[in-house]
Amino acid sequence: MTAGKTAAGGSPSDCYSTSARTNGSTLGMRFEIGIRPRVSETDMLGHINNVAVVAWFEEGRSYMVREALGSTEVRLPPFVLARIEIDFKAQLYFGRETSVSSAVQKLGNSSVVVDQRILQRGEICAEARVGLGHFDHETQRPALLGPALRESLGR
Repeated sequence: MTAGKTAAGGSPSDCYSTSARTNGSTLGMRFEIGIRPRVSETDMLGHINNVAVVAWFEEGRSYMVREALGSTEVRLPPFVLARIEIDFKAQLYFGRETSVSSAVQKLGNSSVVVDQRILQRGEICAEARVGLGHFDHETQRPALLGPALRESLGR
């Protein structure tokens, strides 16, 4: 895990950080966001429910896109989730420092593949490969990634 800040024990502004590219399989920077696991995301044994993991990955992707575009807008480019493949590597627990890291792995004509990881105590607990489609809500069809969007996401 990078030396980024997390929400555990920090102020809300402390829960976001970015780190430089960590391997050759991504196109640009790897973005990291701290997550504070909630009691409502646990089962009776204190494990994090797998549904929470999907939500955490979504939060990480939203943060990555917002940061890559340098945007403070609530409304982001119209991406739709086309595919998510998750490998659970280790159990996740309530009360432990947690982070989600995200990086663009591949840019297509109208799609983006994102590599994501959830870490607790420096251990990769879940990995995801996510396919996003750039979507035109007016025509209900895929939309090409424009040059500015491609450049921002490929940094």
